[in-house]
Order: sequence, then structure tokens, then C-alpha cells
Amino acid sequence: MIFPTLNTTHLLLEYRYLILFPLVVIEGPVVTIITGSLATVGIFSLLLAYPIIVIADLVGDSLYYAIGRWGRETFIKKYGKLLRLDERRIKKIEDHFDNHSEKTLVFGKVTTLGSALLVVAGMSKMKYSKFIWINFLATIPKSLILLLVGYYFSKTVITINHYFNFVGIVIFLVVLLPFAGYVISRIIKSKKGKAIK
Repeated sequence: MIFPTLNTTHLLLEYRYLILFPLVVIEGPVVTIITGSLATVGIFSLLLAYPIIVIADLVGDSLYYAIGRWGRETFIKKYGKLLRLDERRIKKIEDHFDNHSEKTLVFGKVTTLGSALLVVAGMSKMKYSKFIWINFLATIPKSLILLLVGYYFSKTVITINHYFNFVGIVIFLVVLLPFAGYVISRIIKSKKGKAIK
């Protein structure tokens, strides 16, 4: 569920840090941008808001993972035929996450496919420790960048649109965040190579 910007802003203005954590769990990117925007007028401190946003975002990721992991059988029974999910296809998904988990999760983190890929990661029974570590590495720069977008471009955010899906943010996500994702995946791969040696 995506909260309309005005409602979210009202909640953040009224309850501040008390409501920040649950709102980020529900809809991280839009709330992060609004929080950065409100920091320009002293409603939030970037230093205090940033760790809360990172932790809340990871809690949201974990909930999606849990839905996939423990709702897998129910989901396959209900929607398996509709989505043409048989054992062979599910095995392919599992193999993909075994071989390309870093790239897939980072890609999901920086695009609108995030929640779906997080559920699929759970369905593939990917190790949770690996799942949360990769998402943590991707969340650190993503949350910081979105906070700074809200902070430095707050007037543009408010003027251009009342909703998160405005053109500037789409361009930002398509161009800059995938680049950040590529850098993170290279770091993970190089560390993995050193560990094997």
C-alpha cells in the first residue's frame, strides 16, 4: 500500500519519530524522501532518522521474506497453476537465487520489483543470514541517497507531485541506484573471492 504524500506528511508532522519506524516498514522509499524533506525545517534530524529508516527498511524486507518462506506451500496451491509454477520452475528459481542472489536482491532493492523479489527469495529458501546481509549492504546507500534527495530537493518534490511516482525520482532510480547496486554487487563478489582463497 502506498500512502498519499499529504497523509504521510501529516502523520510524520504529528507523531514524528513514533510513527517513522512503522511507516518505513510499510512504504520505505516515499517516507524516506518525505523525512529528508521535513529535516530541512527541523522536524527530523538526519542523524537520528537515518538509522531508524535503515532498520525499519530491513524489517520490511524480512516480512516479505517470511511471506515467501512460510507461505510458499499455500501460495503454490492457490496460484501455482495460474502462474504456471510447477516443481521444475520452482527448482529453476531456487537455482537462480543460489547462483545470482547478490545481483537479484540488489536489483530488487533499487527498482520497483523489490517486494516481489524479496518474497521470491523467501520462497527459494535462501539462507536468511545471507539475505539480510545483502539487503543491509544495499539499504545503507539507498536510504542515505533517498534521504538526501528529500533534503536537498524538497521544494521540487512537493511542487512536482503529490505522489512518489513522479518523473524525477523514476529517473533517479533508473540511472543512479542501479549503478550503486552494481558497485555493491562487485564489492560482495570480491569479498567472496578473497574468502575462497
